[in-house]
Amino acid sequence: MPSSCLVGFEYAPAWLVGTGDKTAEMLFVAALFRRWVSMSYRTGLLLLAAAVLMASFNGLIVRSLESADPYQIVVMRHLFMAISMFALVVYRRRTAGFRLADALNMPGIVACVSYGIGSVTFILALSYTTVAQTLLIITALPVTTAVMARIFLKESVRPSAWVAMAGSLIGILVMSGSVAEGGSLYGFLMAVVTVAVMTYFALSLRWGRDGDMTFSIAVGCLIAALMGVLVGPNQPFDISLNDLIVLMIWGGGISTLMISLFVLASRSVPGGEMMLFVAIEAALGPIWVWLAYDEVPTDATLYGGALVLASIVGFAASGMRRASVETG
Repeated sequence: MPSSCLVGFEYAPAWLVGTGDKTAEMLFVAALFRRWVSMSYRTGLLLLAAAVLMASFNGLIVRSLESADPYQIVVMRHLFMAISMFALVVYRRRTAGFRLADALNMPGIVACVSYGIGSVTFILALSYTTVAQTLLIITALPVTTAVMARIFLKESVRPSAWVAMAGSLIGILVMSGSVAEGGSLYGFLMAVVTVAVMTYFALSLRWGRDGDMTFSIAVGCLIAALMGVLVGPNQPFDISLNDLIVLMIWGGGISTLMISLFVLASRSVPGGEMMLFVAIEAALGPIWVWLAYDEVPTDATLYGGALVLASIVGFAASGMRRASVETG
């Protein structure tokens, strides 16, 4: 195999190989990357699985903080996340892969505002009720997104996705036996608001899937941070060194990578099916907290979570088989 061959893609141009022209090489790699992210449905499923696996640690990370209040968490996490997202924007501009017009159109604006609000309400929900209860409510996202995508984007949903949603809803009903055990009404309401606004975020990703939402999400992070500063009762930067390090890793690293994978996956996976994977977070999130801290999930949470996870895994396996048949 020639040394200029990149597995899965076409050969590099002869003029590029061995020239040492870093700018040309960067442009070529960026072109290959854009070709890859124009991706298959199967690749989208894999990216979604990776994204929600990372997201499932959100509850554990919140519990690992020493003293930061919910608003300080919102401010610091999203400031670090905004820095990383804007760094991606700069990189994309250098490789001619980003257009500011993509962020200033209507899908970009909806993504910006909905992500900013949803990021705040999600942290508040995690902080004012248990992880299990918060994630239980969040798993309504697949259904709300599928219905709204059908109405506004005319997207159809595969029958296997509806089966998986039904299985997930049954799992949620099983898990709901734990809802009365702890938590608060305020935390519950914040989780419901999160479902509402993140439904529109998912729709905006599908609506603007031909563009680049990186800048919009970066601005959304700034909106979330600003809301935390304006509403929070404490000085947002008055946190411990441990909390600062955790929030820097969470926002600047984990969350940035997670949302980037999610945005890439939205280019090939319909909205309802895309948000179906969020249920994995509900299934795994309480497990990580259980293993690390003394927030023991009930039997109902464990059994319901197992059913949710089995439904999503079955759906993903079905999608993989279909993609293999279509491309084979």
